[in-house]
Amino acid sequence: MGSLFISRLIARNWVVGLVWMLGQALLLTAKLQFPAQFARQLMVYRA
Repeated sequence: MGSLFISRLIARNWVVGLVWMLGQALLLTAKLQFPAQFARQLMVYRA
């Protein structure tokens, strides 16, 4: 009973951790991509 609960808890935390990691990666790529697109648009407007 106890080991089943622990394994279930670990599985749940693993899913939460995976989702959190995905969220962090998406945030990082968004932070890197948005300034690049903004700079590109500025270059286009200047030219």
